[in-house]
Amino acid sequence: MKKSFNTVVIGGGVAGSSAAASLQNAGQKVAVIENEFFGGTCPNRGCDPKKILLGAIETKKLVEQLRETGIDGETQINWENLMKNKRAYTGPISANTQKWLQSTGVETYHSSGQFNDSGNFEVDGDELEADNFIIATGLRPSILPIKGNQYLETSNEFLDLDNMPERVAFIGAGYEAFEFASIARTAGAEVHIIHHNDKPLKAFDSDMVSELVKSLQAQGVQFDFNVDITEIKKSEDAFTLTDGNGYSLSVDRVFGTTGRIPNVENIGLDKVNVDYDKRGIKVDDHLRTSNSTMFALGDVISRKSIPKLTPVATFDSNYVVAEILGKNTKAIDYPAIPSVIFGTPKLAKVGVDTAQAKDSDDYKVTKLDVTSWFSYMRLNEPKAVVKVVLEKDSQRIVGAECMSGEADQLINYFTFIIDDKITMDQIGKRVFAYPTIASDLGYFG
Repeated sequence: MKKSFNTVVIGGGVAGSSAAASLQNAGQKVAVIENEFFGGTCPNRGCDPKKILLGAIETKKLVEQLRETGIDGETQINWENLMKNKRAYTGPISANTQKWLQSTGVETYHSSGQFNDSGNFEVDGDELEADNFIIATGLRPSILPIKGNQYLETSNEFLDLDNMPERVAFIGAGYEAFEFASIARTAGAEVHIIHHNDKPLKAFDSDMVSELVKSLQAQGVQFDFNVDITEIKKSEDAFTLTDGNGYSLSVDRVFGTTGRIPNVENIGLDKVNVDYDKRGIKVDDHLRTSNSTMFALGDVISRKSIPKLTPVATFDSNYVVAEILGKNTKAIDYPAIPSVIFGTPKLAKVGVDTAQAKDSDDYKVTKLDVTSWFSYMRLNEPKAVVKVVLEKDSQRIVGAECMSGEADQLINYFTFIIDDKITMDQIGKRVFAYPTIASDLGYFG
């Protein structure tokens, strides 16, 4: 059956669902197609469940830090109960998101489909035509093309483990590897992070990454750098990883953490002349694809300098809604976007890259070991480091990276400072509650 809509959204994640509901509430007739989980990766098998697991992990680490300064006794992770808590949160999300969309009047399809030669979208026997289409199909974990890759598990499986294995390996030293290593190690596992070179976390300052690696090594995480795994073999009670050059490691579970790739296949993009590459769908500065009736938003967009994060996808969603409703004429302009590796400790960054800034006469880069500052000393943090980029002419902080247990909160303060173009002099004239992370801001210039 042919059905007509103002807008059809392909992908029912956070950004796609938000765009659909906003357009429906604005008077449009909207449909959403989702082939897996309504709500998308972040609440179902990404940032939200990861943070739930980290809640217990961070608490255990904090107790260990304070053991000789006021807390006695041992703490232990009850993985079974922790996973029950996680599943109680994630279990209803997809159904509840679909019900919420339907309550706004959005027509939903929990199925797969694709564009046809007429430029319409076929799904569940219906042919959907629309004035505009939004493609918000997101990313999925990449799988290494090596022998035995059928034994590789992904973030999807790690965040839903029934029990924590005794020995765990992560192939690839990106965000997920560092975050999951913190969880697995604190939960009692022997942990290896294996990487094909000695440059993990390329998006971050290598000096700050080195600080993070040292911190995790001190906790017992093992880094096997310059190891390019070529084969995984399964035996009766283990998986053995080899590189063909003498390296061999046996573990109970092995996870691929080599990044994520865009979901651009099997939806008929070639039939509707939508251009894409290995990074995702190509868009202009109004988030239109090469087909003028089709927008793309969120992680499926081909990006180089803009990180693929849930808040960015939401920003895209709001922009595309305004574009479709005729309320916007300006090209998209992103604010400062913070990125955080959530682990023990956390590593965060925002603004001008500290490594690039040090080679420019326009900036001053300062590295501060703040371990002895009260905000960190009171929690007995083993290491806390902050790097700031100061623009010399304006005396404004324009970039920052920080590593500590509070880095996720501190980076948001830096984000406000950068976006609002606040100078160090202006920060010095503010009064903050003391002692807090915010009250430290005046000392970073």
